[in-house]
Amino acid sequence: MTYTILKKTLLWWSSLSLLEQMIISNKNHLVETVEDVLLADIETITHARSKENQSSKKVGPTNKSDGKKRKKGKNKKNGEDNGNNGNEGGGNGDDGGGNDDGDDNGDE
Repeated sequence: MTYTILKKTLLWWSSLSLLEQMIISNKNHLVETVEDVLLADIETITHARSKENQSSKKVGPTNKSDGKKRKKGKNKKNGEDNGNNGNEGGGNGDDGGGNDDGDDNGDE
């Protein structure tokens, strides 16, 4: 449906002379038609995704892993070490911002 509307709109626009294409009402018609088609498509996609999300919430996850990432560090239940003891980056707490001597006066 959308493809047909866009194709007809393109055909209509192409059939106009350059002078007719310069008329503001023709430009407005072109823009409004294309915007309406895009908004309708976005609404359709959004509606389909919300239905998809609702149905997946009812069914629930199909396996133990629900796709969520686990934080690295100690597992609270059994004390297992899963990685980097909570430090996601370099391990020394440094954010990679360079040498920080504690004061902000510009010297290092």
